[in-house]
Amino acid sequence: MKNKLIGTIAFGTAFALAAGAADAGIPVCPAGQGLGGSSVGKSTTVCSDCDVGFYNDGTTIPCMRCPAGYISNPGAVAARDCIITCLADAYVATVGAAGCTPCPSGTRSPGLPVHFGQTSACTAG
Repeated sequence: MKNKLIGTIAFGTAFALAAGAADAGIPVCPAGQGLGGSSVGKSTTVCSDCDVGFYNDGTTIPCMRCPAGYISNPGAVAARDCIITCLADAYVATVGAAGCTPCPSGTRSPGLPVHFGQTSACTAG
């Protein structure tokens, strides 16, 4: 069932009630936003951009924390927006790894950002 648009809140941000949440009166914010963003001290009744290290695909009430070791820009809309950046000569060996692995002897890596759900590799050199 799709969310039903029921109104707007501060600054004209539209919100909807998720199926089952209607009885509780809990709004679901647009993708990239959550109630109170994700910071302590922000309003819990106003949708605001998810903070650094959080994301929301628009199907949950709060912003969700990026997986361990990953970071995102404010307003991220999916887990794939969370990235890990390895230093040169290190790589992401397995999908969802919380850290980087040093390249094997005789190989190199430039140390580029890697999106959650992806891996990187070292090359001869």
